[in-house]
Amino acid sequence: MNRTRKQVVASLAAAVMMAGCAQADNGDDQGGQPPQQWPQETIAAAPETAESSAPGSSAPVSEEQMQRTDPEAVLVAAAGELTTWYPVTERNRGASTVRAARWLEPRLVNETPELRPDAQWMEWTQAGATISSRVRIAEEKHPPDSDTQVTRAVVVEQTMHSPSGEKAVEPALAMWLTCTKGEDGKWRVSEFRY
Repeated sequence: MNRTRKQVVASLAAAVMMAGCAQADNGDDQGGQPPQQWPQETIAAAPETAESSAPGSSAPVSEEQMQRTDPEAVLVAAAGELTTWYPVTERNRGASTVRAARWLEPRLVNETPELRPDAQWMEWTQAGATISSRVRIAEEKHPPDSDTQVTRAVVVEQTMHSPSGEKAVEPALAMWLTCTKGEDGKWRVSEFRY
């Protein structure tokens, strides 16, 4: 087993162990940290890496690899983070922009306006809710892709999770996101709007 494969196996083992330890009951104190991240649906196919070419191997694609090769996957990941909310521990929806920073151009994080919590946010806070999201790329026409820019519309289906159960957040959100390839060769979201 080569060194890279050992690193992948060790990373997977650590991630599984951390995931098991990170789960908490709804009543546990989160210490100001957002609760466990809810899964986000990614329909853009992740690229295969050289490590996964061995029969029976399914090595995960790193964020670094994804940002260098798959702008649609970056758009879906960014939209998922931007629309996953923690009203109990975060002051407003703008906090998600900071959490999504790894998928965004730095100026988007720096230019995030201070948002006031609306009535729905306050209801979610009182209910002890978290809002998860499932993102899919919409089947719509989009501007032509270039070597350095890709724009897509996405549909975001959100679910409210609270001690009293789960409920779909209606209506679904529609977002337009543009991904731009930087000088470092990485794709990052350069624009998004609801």
